[in-house]
This record gives sequence, structure tokens and C-alpha cells, in this order.
Amino acid sequence: MLQGQVRLKRLHHRLSAELARLENRLRSTETGSSQELSAYDNHPGDLGTITANRELDMGLVRHLRRRRDDVGRALAKIDQGSYGRCDRCGAAIEPARLEAEPEAACCLSCAEHVNLP
Repeated sequence: MLQGQVRLKRLHHRLSAELARLENRLRSTETGSSQELSAYDNHPGDLGTITANRELDMGLVRHLRRRRDDVGRALAKIDQGSYGRCDRCGAAIEPARLEAEPEAACCLSCAEHVNLP
């Protein structure tokens, strides 16, 4: 279990760092991200690209937050002694599934049934 815990902690750290980087980038205003004092002089296509990139970043932030939270829950399950057990049916989660997705909360059968990661 120790190796899995170290792996999850590293993943949590990496996700947190990437999340902080993206959140910092999003804090800049649309005009700030285009390095202009005013959005007035920008070409509409440039503003569209900036807006699209910001929306993409916001989607990535949501995904990273969700995944980081899942990793945090997996670390808590290690502390509780329930890591590797399906949250839905209680069966053991397949080792190959945990290897591929160490934060998995459900066995493959339950995940497919309820469309969970």
C-alpha cells in the first residue's frame, strides 16, 4: 500500500501544481492576456481566440479540480483502510484498474454501470 500512497501523493501534488498554474493564468483579464491596454484595438478574431483559450482553461481547471479531489478521497481511503474497495458494491477494485487509475473509487463493473471514471 505504501507504494500506492506515494504514487497518489505525487499525483495530488502534480495536479495541484497544474491547477495553480492554470488558475493564475485565468486571473489575468482578457485584455491583460492579450498584452494590450484596451480590448478596443484588438481584431475580433484575436479576441475570439483569447476567449476560446480561456474557456478551454476553465474546462481544464474543472477537470483538474475533480481529479485532484478524487485523488484526495483515495488518500483518505488509504488512511481509513478502505482503499481498493468499490464504493458502490464493496468488492475489490481490480489491480489493473488501480494501476491505470489509482484514484478509482469503483470497480470496473460498477463504473461502467453508472458511467463513472
